[in-house]
Amino acid sequence: ESLEVTPADTVLVAPRDAQPLRVVATLSDGSRRDVTRLTTFDVSNLVANVDADGIVRRQSRQSRTLPV
Repeated sequence: ESLEVTPADTVLVAPRDAQPLRVVATLSDGSRRDVTRLTTFDVSNLVANVDADGIVRRQSRQSRTLPV
């Protein structure tokens, strides 16, 4: 039915270079399930990357918005 990514937005400023994301699916029966490890994160720029655990890591000091 729906996906929720938290936090909805965040700013990574040195010395903080990483932020965990959490993806929760709400299923048709109303139950909620953490699907972070099942999520594919596609970052199409070089300012950040996201690993399989949903950890966003800043790769550049440039300022960019990363859509989720």
